[in-house]
Amino acid sequence: MDDSKFDSALRKKLREYEHPGDPGALTGFHHQIAAMSTASWYSRYRVELLIGTGLLIFAMITLGQQGLTRREREEAVKTLTAQTREIEKLRVEVHQLQMRKPDTVRIIESRQPGSLLAASLIRRIAILEEANRKLMAYNLLQHEGAAFAASSDSTPEYETMNDAAPTRVVPHKMEDKSFRVVREHRELRSTVERSLSAKTVYNLEKHYSRGVGLKLGPSFEFSNGLYSLGDGHANFSGGILADLIFSPSLAVETGAKYSARYYAIHDEQLLANASLPGVDTHFGDLQRVEIDYRMLEIPLNLKFRYPLSLSNHWLAGIGYSSTIYLNEDLEYTYRFDNQTANPTSIISNATVKKTSIYSGAINLSLGFSHALKDRRAIEASLFYNHGLGTQGAEATRTRFFGVRGVYWFTIR
Repeated sequence: MDDSKFDSALRKKLREYEHPGDPGALTGFHHQIAAMSTASWYSRYRVELLIGTGLLIFAMITLGQQGLTRREREEAVKTLTAQTREIEKLRVEVHQLQMRKPDTVRIIESRQPGSLLAASLIRRIAILEEANRKLMAYNLLQHEGAAFAASSDSTPEYETMNDAAPTRVVPHKMEDKSFRVVREHRELRSTVERSLSAKTVYNLEKHYSRGVGLKLGPSFEFSNGLYSLGDGHANFSGGILADLIFSPSLAVETGAKYSARYYAIHDEQLLANASLPGVDTHFGDLQRVEIDYRMLEIPLNLKFRYPLSLSNHWLAGIGYSSTIYLNEDLEYTYRFDNQTANPTSIISNATVKKTSIYSGAINLSLGFSHALKDRRAIEASLFYNHGLGTQGAEATRTRFFGVRGVYWFTIR
């Protein structure tokens, strides 16, 4: 469509008005359309891309650390194997010296208490076994037959040895256990743990608790929103949470979470009645609005823990989250009637940069936690947030439901 046809269509519409149009207004309208710029596709998701890049870097660092730990453990296994062989040789040598007939002065001296030769061998055995004990404890290894493997227990094998064990000079007896015995021992431990009642687990945790406990950890949420004015989409949020543990069954959770939320309004009747900032009806009839939020949530939840075993707990929570809207981006789509079969769509943007605090939301959650090694734990839960009052510049009502995960580090 050339400019002449476009101008004639505009003049035809302007004749319907009581006052004639200003000839300069049409020129200004052309300049306004020419000056409008379309935002690039990635500008709206700049924050999400940065968060994704940060998560990717964190995953690469974690994998690198795991590889380094694995290589260190392999070197430790080689060192332990060599030192264990040397210990066995020294024990055999001392045993042979002590069992030989006293046909020489040197052998008689070696069998006497305080002999320099026997003392040096015993000292060497003690030093090697102590080095093995520390190396196994540091790398969480255990002795399985003639090899070393990662320990499935938090207490390494050498941690439970008798203090006098390193100074023994008699050869070790064969103590290799069959896989059946090892399996039955582990099954017995797990059966005993599962057989503990909730009251017994509660009393054990209460006995070993010392004042108010503290856990910190990163959280990640995936949710879907329901809006009174439009259609919601998938949302992601993340932050840092703190768990204040007052008793084995009661804790208070708080922290800060950053959220990016998005939804769209398509209903023209809702659009006509909604209070939207920056709407310009000179562009045409408003067809669609896409709204992006950047917000900060500060939750305060009361959590109840019910023990299933020493490591596993059911969780239930109820609380309140205050919401702070950092900014709100609105993208308007107008339909301009150009007297043809294909109307023109015009897009404009508006931003509300004013930080606003709204009435927040009620939180409900139900989940499960599992204790890991090194006083760490992982938690997964389903949650539901019910907004209180209206939120945003357009005054919409919100509800959210989704899945949350937290990786806890025990501070005290």
